[in-house]
Amino acid sequence: MKTDVQLQNNVTEQLRREPSVTSIDIHVAARDGIVTLRGKVPTYREQCDAERATLSSGE
Repeated sequence: MKTDVQLQNNVTEQLRREPSVTSIDIHVAARDGIVTLRGKVPTYREQCDAERATLSSGE
């Protein structure tokens, strides 16, 4: 099982690599294996893309 720090780093890196996520105002936190994204994105589509990238970072 990944540590919270590993989860946070993996998600942050996945968001950086996802070309459809352009916002730099997304903050990633992980606690007890649960990842939380906070911040602002310009569109609902980008929110969905950030969520998808977060889910795929655990694979």
